[in-house]
Amino acid sequence: MGNYVRFFSTISAEASYLQYCILELYMSKVRALSLSYINNAGYKLHPYPLVHLSKLLKMKESDLEVLCNACGLETCADEMENKLLPTKQTTFCCPKEGFQSYNFMGLEQFER
Repeated sequence: MGNYVRFFSTISAEASYLQYCILELYMSKVRALSLSYINNAGYKLHPYPLVHLSKLLKMKESDLEVLCNACGLETCADEMENKLLPTKQTTFCCPKEGFQSYNFMGLEQFER
């Protein structure tokens, strides 16, 4: 239904190890779709802070920056060196090499 925040919050709060393993195959695709939503729906004059977005997508900020770049989106930094995602970029695309797997913040007990 497009509610990526609820998707990741539910996984974090309720997923068993087996459910996590099954869903792990789809998480990067959902994250990329989320980036597409934010890129298209965001207000152009206000870039989206990566630190906030990384919490919503349950991933490290550095991994999120890699995902943004893989999806053709550029990131920038403000005067305080906070990483930002400018919206309304026309270069969004799904990674041609496929999706990389990123750690899921909130389920560290399942990570090896």
